[in-house]
Amino acid sequence: MPEPMERALAGAEALAPGGTLSVLTPWMPLPLLEVLAERGLQASAEALPDQGARVWIRRPDPHGPADD
Repeated sequence: MPEPMERALAGAEALAPGGTLSVLTPWMPLPLLEVLAERGLQASAEALPDQGARVWIRRPDPHGPADD
């Protein structure tokens, strides 16, 4: 796995329930989004105007609000 993906996954794994992480990537990280979904994490990405993308990763809180 390329280092940026490894770092993003490590950060995502360290999130507490309800926690959110933002990472910058040099491209639209479709493989990362797929892996995060497989691990039960919520993620969305937005393309940046100067290339790359910002990815928001959230670990759902099973004890939080019902709309999580």
